[in-house]
Amino acid sequence: ATRPGARCWAMLRHIRYALPTTRSAKGGREQQGRGEAVTKVASHTGYLAVGTDRGNLWLLSGLTGSATPGVHMRPHVEAVRDISWDVSGCYVATCGEDGCVAVVGRRSGSETARADEWDVVDEQTYGDAVLAVRLDPRYATRRERVFLAGGRAGELVRHTRGWFNASKDSTVDDGEGAIERVAWGAHWVAWANARGVKIMHGDTCSPVSFVPRPSSGESAACSLCWEDDDRLLLGWGEVVMVIQVV
Repeated sequence: ATRPGARCWAMLRHIRYALPTTRSAKGGREQQGRGEAVTKVASHTGYLAVGTDRGNLWLLSGLTGSATPGVHMRPHVEAVRDISWDVSGCYVATCGEDGCVAVVGRRSGSETARADEWDVVDEQTYGDAVLAVRLDPRYATRRERVFLAGGRAGELVRHTRGWFNASKDSTVDDGEGAIERVAWGAHWVAWANARGVKIMHGDTCSPVSFVPRPSSGESAACSLCWEDDDRLLLGWGEVVMVIQVV
């Protein structure tokens, strides 16, 4: 039997080999991914979004490699730091060291990862590196489309785009260190800063809870994951917690 670690390595190696064969979403020639490092990978049913240290984004049909070219875009001029899909798989958000957030959308009715079926639908630039981004899980069906983004500036920003393409930013949190991670579940949003993890309601932004960073995890990066609608898994280094929102 194949060891789990060996399977993971085979997947990463396969992703790396797939990169040089993708085509530009603007209809250009094939892009060469040789020498690039993968900085972030995010999956959705049947698709992979891959970000690199050169600011490139690839949308690939699963792990089919060079047989399926996929989509190439360059939404950033520096490394991609985070990637987020909405639940429909029609929108992907990226953020990077260049302080930018980009949202890429699939054209209505399209079902494959072809280069001519995707467009950039929103681009925002902030003052410092953006390390974490999350789309509203229902981004595709919302009248007002929202993403959350945060980074080294220490601000968690809620960006809303509504009727007539009007947009606005509001600050949800600031002044407590860099925003490391953001996780948006069915109802709740959790994010990690230098002091710990905060939880709020995703629609109203009403605060729910605060979990202080444990002393044994002061130097460790935080990991966040919603196990289900109301249960959050979080960890720093060797410390793992399960938080139930009631």
